[in-house]
Amino acid sequence: MKRRLNPFAFPSETDFRFVLLIVLIVSVCLSNFYILIQTTPSSFQRSYFATLEDCFSRFLPEPGPSPELSLATGLEDFTARLEQESARYAPARECTQPVSNKLILGIFAATAGVLLVAALIFWLSPRWTIRRHRLSPITADDVPEVTAYLDSLGREMGLPRRPRFLWNPLNATRSAFTFGNLSHQYVAMSMGLVSQFYSDRAAFRAVLLHELSHLKNADLVKTQFATALWVAFLACVALPGLFFSLFARQPGSGFGLLAWSRIWQLILLTGLVYYVRNGILRVREYYADVRASEYEVDPAVLERVLMDAPPEKTSRRLRPFATHPPPATRAGVLNDPRGLFFATFGVAAVTGAVMGIIYSTNDLWATSLGQRFFGQNSALSLLLAVLLIGTVGLSIWRGTAANLLEPPRPRRIGRVSLGVGLGLFLGAQIIDMAGTLDFLGTADLTSILSLQLFLAAWALFGAAITFIAGLWSITCATAWSEFAAGRRAPRMAYLVWFLVASGVTAILVYPLSISYSMGQGLYLGGLIILGAIPTYLITPAPGASIAKSVLFIGIWALPLAAWLFRRRFRPIRQASWGYLEPVRATDVGTAEPQPQASEPERLVFSIPLAVKSALVFAAMFLVVLALKWIVRFGRGVQPGPAADYNDLFGEIILGTAILLQVVLAVWIVVRTRQFRISHALFASFILAVLMSIANNLINGIVETGSPFPTPRYYWDDLHVFWGIGLPVSLPVAALVYGLRGPGKPVIPPAGPQDRAIAPGEGRARPEG
Repeated sequence: MKRRLNPFAFPSETDFRFVLLIVLIVSVCLSNFYILIQTTPSSFQRSYFATLEDCFSRFLPEPGPSPELSLATGLEDFTARLEQESARYAPARECTQPVSNKLILGIFAATAGVLLVAALIFWLSPRWTIRRHRLSPITADDVPEVTAYLDSLGREMGLPRRPRFLWNPLNATRSAFTFGNLSHQYVAMSMGLVSQFYSDRAAFRAVLLHELSHLKNADLVKTQFATALWVAFLACVALPGLFFSLFARQPGSGFGLLAWSRIWQLILLTGLVYYVRNGILRVREYYADVRASEYEVDPAVLERVLMDAPPEKTSRRLRPFATHPPPATRAGVLNDPRGLFFATFGVAAVTGAVMGIIYSTNDLWATSLGQRFFGQNSALSLLLAVLLIGTVGLSIWRGTAANLLEPPRPRRIGRVSLGVGLGLFLGAQIIDMAGTLDFLGTADLTSILSLQLFLAAWALFGAAITFIAGLWSITCATAWSEFAAGRRAPRMAYLVWFLVASGVTAILVYPLSISYSMGQGLYLGGLIILGAIPTYLITPAPGASIAKSVLFIGIWALPLAAWLFRRRFRPIRQASWGYLEPVRATDVGTAEPQPQASEPERLVFSIPLAVKSALVFAAMFLVVLALKWIVRFGRGVQPGPAADYNDLFGEIILGTAILLQVVLAVWIVVRTRQFRISHALFASFILAVLMSIANNLINGIVETGSPFPTPRYYWDDLHVFWGIGLPVSLPVAALVYGLRGPGKPVIPPAGPQDRAIAPGEGRARPEG
């Protein structure tokens, strides 16, 4: 068996998939109980609708003109007018606030009840499992050799605590499984497996190593609670929702029976929850197989045990919903774990669907567009950024590290981004299914198509945000994987990246949240809002300034830190954490030849090239400025305070500034070998600073005779140049990046700063 990549160097996928399942179930519970409380006949339902009717009849203002939607007004002006419109409905909201608070409290209490039932099932499930499978403790009096061997396996694997071994003496099949809770962990075996200890000890060892690997990987609690969540969801949400949807009515809404819309909605949501839960169970099997191979002397035994398993009864179409992957697939991952490193379209689509459901759920308590609190979108954006970075971002980071360690596989960022976009569209549609079907019966065809067109454009906007975040993740993973090559594990580098990436992605996701909040109630206007989002980057308001500053710092922070610590870089193939098998000096010497770079070459490759290029393009901008004033002076304009330059020439200067930033970004992407997007943005920012300084210096000299005009002018020019240059140059640079690829890693020369790979292995020296 060749050297295999180490999937345990990074956090496991089961962690964030478990978080994804919890967030999904909470969101579905909120949506279900919101509809259930409103549609189930009760005293609260009658009081709720009576209060709404009374308050809106007494305090609802006369209809006024809708806020004008225009790309020229900008997002902040539109927001201000929207808040003014919201103030007109303040008396009606204050009147309905007490009953609305009771509704929200009931929704959250019911959701908390589902989680409490899941916790109760999780705590009591071991007792039920023991009774169901008729298990009893296996003792030294029964099979002394087996119990001694089991204890030695636990010590060999270094388990933090010894599990309790149980068996069923009447079960002749060969099987084993782990179960338990926070206080007790069990490994159950059949009599047939125990007898295999005497007939085929190698196979017995392989099976037990796999089961104990679940404890070593610390996935038992997560998977057991995921199963408890599924049972609680089925018993407390799905089945009651299906039952009440057949008989419930919503007074005064025109819905009538909610049968078909609610039934299909609950079926789709239940299927999604089941898919995510089973995905956790499948992924943990791969990790347990690979972990067991670390302790197995002959890995071929594990493959033989997997292939000897009973044939898969699940059809190929239903395999995504199976709890265990096919044996052949498990054997393939055991021999080559690279499949555990890369993002898949399915995971991306599920993540997008959960995000779409969260967006729809977040809007359930807003009875009108004016009740939207924009601070709520900030918290929502951070939550969605954590989910996106924790699932899709983690896979992109792991895949980048795998491509650095082994011959690269084709990148699938575009495919993954489309998966997130498709999930966003479908997730929002599923939650709003009942309202959409009712909407079909009351609205005209134009409004229906407008709604679908807005959701499609909104989903594509989310896919574009995912693509940009994915490119930046590749840049950071490339830099910090080599930076962490000289350390025992890259987890600290990943943790720093995760914190920074969550903040950066939250800023990118914030316009997505704003556009959904506004556009969901405006349909056609929502498309204009999507187009007005880039104007948020141009405005010099404090919020936009902070967002742009944090976005730029976050995009450049990790590659810049990696460059500052360049003397501590090492060839990543010398990383002790890169492979499951030990890395030896002979392995590095016989590996594929890697390009060596001297220190001057590394410096030219990174920051100096970006700075020098920005200076050259700034000189070009100076030439354009000089030509502008030469033309104006040739037309008889005299220097002084009356020299007005806010005319066609001002638009030419702005267009030139944007064009130069775009050309510079493309130039940097073509010339650099690594961190291309980050270097392009860094150079464009330096150019924007230089152009704003040059523009104000020359204009100040011409207008006042002093090179130091009002400092605010410098700041305003920087906002305009960089605010427009960023949304224009970034997509162009990303397109060129996608056509040329991420580039080859630059490896510093071996020197005194390189320490030994592992104790006793000596120092790895490159050939030549």
